[in-house]
Amino acid sequence: MANRAVRKRLSYRDFTGASQEAHQAHWAGFRWSTGPVIVTSRGPWGLVRVLAASASEGQRVIRHAGSIGGWDPDDPEVGEWTVQVTDYSRNGRRAEVGVRVREGVPSVTKREGPSGAPLK
Repeated sequence: MANRAVRKRLSYRDFTGASQEAHQAHWAGFRWSTGPVIVTSRGPWGLVRVLAASASEGQRVIRHAGSIGGWDPDDPEVGEWTVQVTDYSRNGRRAEVGVRVREGVPSVTKREGPSGAPLK
């Protein structure tokens, strides 16, 4: 199992209506360090959670999502940060990760609402 790729899904709301291509360009080349720290942001955008090497690294990833999604996780009037640490080795695995690229395109999808299939 140690040689298997780390795969995590990050979901967030987009209040800007940016195109799928804009989201793909935004995430292209973005990298972060995973680890045992669970960073969560709650607000009108819902709940966004990431596993990271540190609280600041997790917040950096969530801020990156917010910057294209049109929401500010640091706004204390609408948002709240929580940080936990997991001792579950599968979730807390340390690795340097980025968005998967398939056929030269970042594997980022978008859908119209909170459920349903991604846009093609």
